[in-house]
Amino acid sequence: MNADGAFSELYLACESGDNEQVKNICSQADADFVSLNKIESNGNTALHIASSLGRKEIVRFLLTDVGVIRYRLNTEGLTAYQVAKDDEVRQLFRRLLPDQMDRYCQSVQDVDDVQITQYSPEDNDGSLNIDNDENNEVSNDTSICDKYIDGYTSPFDILGTQTHTALMIKYLPKTRLRLIAMRFENLIGRFQGESPTKHSTDAILRQEFQTVIDQYVKPQHSQYKKACYLLDAYFSVKQIDPLIRLYTLSTPFYSKTEKKQNPLGFAMLCHLKSLEARYFQGVVYRGVVATQKCFQAYKWALKQKSCCLTNKTFWSTSADPNVARMYMNNQTNTDQLNILFIIQFCQRTEMAIRLSAIPESGLTCLSEFEDEEEVLVLPEAIFRVVAIEKDGFTLRAYTIRLENILIPVFSRRRLFKDVVREGSKQLREKYRKYRNKN
Repeated sequence: MNADGAFSELYLACESGDNEQVKNICSQADADFVSLNKIESNGNTALHIASSLGRKEIVRFLLTDVGVIRYRLNTEGLTAYQVAKDDEVRQLFRRLLPDQMDRYCQSVQDVDDVQITQYSPEDNDGSLNIDNDENNEVSNDTSICDKYIDGYTSPFDILGTQTHTALMIKYLPKTRLRLIAMRFENLIGRFQGESPTKHSTDAILRQEFQTVIDQYVKPQHSQYKKACYLLDAYFSVKQIDPLIRLYTLSTPFYSKTEKKQNPLGFAMLCHLKSLEARYFQGVVYRGVVATQKCFQAYKWALKQKSCCLTNKTFWSTSADPNVARMYMNNQTNTDQLNILFIIQFCQRTEMAIRLSAIPESGLTCLSEFEDEEEVLVLPEAIFRVVAIEKDGFTLRAYTIRLENILIPVFSRRRLFKDVVREGSKQLREKYRKYRNKN
């Protein structure tokens, strides 16, 4: 708000529908991102007034070209999406297709590690009754993997080959161990006269995230300022909400969560307890566009007794099947199979986090896109394949039903103890070398 309580120039331009003035204000070199999103004296933002009055061109520009904050609440506790004048305006808040087609429908191109023979033709009813087909032979390999999943012959096979703790930190140990190492170097640095904040935990994590943003989102991207704003907000409020919103943006940051060393995994693990009210129970949907070779992984899983699969990366799923189907229907490669995952979480679990609003608990939506009903499935969740069925209404389409398997969860204290124990070995060696050198 201005010192005299007057409305900002941007707000007035949005209210009057002056498209050119809005563009001029936002394109000024000294335009401050925070001021473009401020709450005015009447409790609304510029986006609120443009949305409520149906200024479609302005709303589109603010969302797509400027990347303003869309989740900010007015004094009535409503977002700009919720106060939209009509469905045409609300449509502008939805993710653009074919933008990020792999968010709810991943495209799996190849599976080099799968060694399974081709199956015989399916039964007339479309179900893959593999157990009843003596001609269907499946590899005796006890594990199977592709770009997105690992397979084991039982949940205890996972625990038998490595502790559950090791499984949980498999995709983030370098980040965690680097934090421990940097803290140790910080202690040594004090004796050398270095700044004690040079290697602080926050500084290391911030550098990890900022590197991903700078390398893949890049300053010229319309959402770059918002990405940096959300990163700053995370380190200011010490809550996971801004990082989750960063994940849901339509930017290349999302695709980089496929890398196992992405720092988002570590941050989510640290804040899981604070998300307890969002632990999910129910059914979610996710699409997959896969080759026949990839499809063998799930046929193998259905054939094997007590088989389970674990996802290697974050999975964006939706409680609305139409969201997953919408992304599937926009895939253009006719040489691949369309697969709809129907995933059942029989009990509330920390491995699935509901990002949509939960009014009864007073929780607002954490996703950039309020209409997607997103449920975020964390890496290393464990599933069994319950059924594979042919979709009789869509060509080259299947439905795969997965059921989440709950196994004893070790506490985070145990988790971090194990990480610290492993990290301490490296630190003792580092300190020994330091002492010998000095």
